[in-house]
Amino acid sequence: MESKSVIAAVIAQPWRNASAFQKLVRSPPEGELDAIAGKLVRLNPFFLARKCKQIAPALVRRVLSQPVAAIEDAALTRNFVFLKEAVSLDVDDSTLLARWREALQALLDVNAYQENEKKRLQKLQGLARQPRVVAAMQAAAVGANPNDDDWGAMSFLEVLAIDGSEASADALMPHVHHAMTTGEGLVRIERLQAHAAASGPVRAMLAKVGEALDRRSAASPVTELVTKLGIEARDVVLSMSVPSRAKRAGMPVVQARVSMTARGAPYMHVAVQRGRTGTSFDDRTLHRDGLELGRADLDGLPDFFARTARKLGIHWAWNEVWVSSSLRGRKRQTVLRWLSGS
Repeated sequence: MESKSVIAAVIAQPWRNASAFQKLVRSPPEGELDAIAGKLVRLNPFFLARKCKQIAPALVRRVLSQPVAAIEDAALTRNFVFLKEAVSLDVDDSTLLARWREALQALLDVNAYQENEKKRLQKLQGLARQPRVVAAMQAAAVGANPNDDDWGAMSFLEVLAIDGSEASADALMPHVHHAMTTGEGLVRIERLQAHAAASGPVRAMLAKVGEALDRRSAASPVTELVTKLGIEARDVVLSMSVPSRAKRAGMPVVQARVSMTARGAPYMHVAVQRGRTGTSFDDRTLHRDGLELGRADLDGLPDFFARTARKLGIHWAWNEVWVSSSLRGRKRQTVLRWLSGS
């Protein structure tokens, strides 16, 4: 039997000695069940799912008996609600452990293949074919904060969109309603259409989100700007990085980034960085102003860039600008010439 001080150290920082922690959760001392359970519900889902599949049934029951309200972090709360719903205490130990492992694997799957969309979609489609997993995700989504935009939160919603059932539509409704009434997260919610069930209540609900974004895009200052520039385009998206001519160790002394999106809210974001000091703002707010540059509206960006160059004593390298945009060719060059004031 390990001393209490050694056990306490393992519980406090399980990642420092994962093998000792795995041994501890397989055979937990009766007097340490509460401490270990309290730690488990607050663990990073990757560590939990990879290191805690083999666990004592008594500890699983103690974990799932923890109150949801005791967890402060939104993502951990969502995952814990999912575990409570996916596993259930009203089963024998063998079933309990099988469901525990199934639920932990689901937590791994919703975060898998972030750089490979095809494989990621296959994982999510596999989860959508597991009724118990889907039902648990529905319960977790209903109580989740609609502003949560971490990878796991979005993956939960994607699984429900793929499922496409009435129950999944009900679980998605708070998120859709929040986006439609506040305007926040509409673009994120619309992305669910990419893999949503081809028909049914979820598809119909998401179509309304698309319509709202179409109206936003048509009325957007970004759309108004490109129209003034003689460009016919819908749903404009543009992101660019503008370096200074002056370099230090091969890197620009000053770097500016500009993004615009006709469907977004905010629809514009600008950041200027010199070393560790920077200024950033969007169409609503000046977020920080370490360079004392102030902010500008969309129409005033050319003047802002000219004023910034004078204040910082630099010249912009407009021939080195990196651009990613829905606009191509001459249309893209027209926006670049406008921004540079040429």
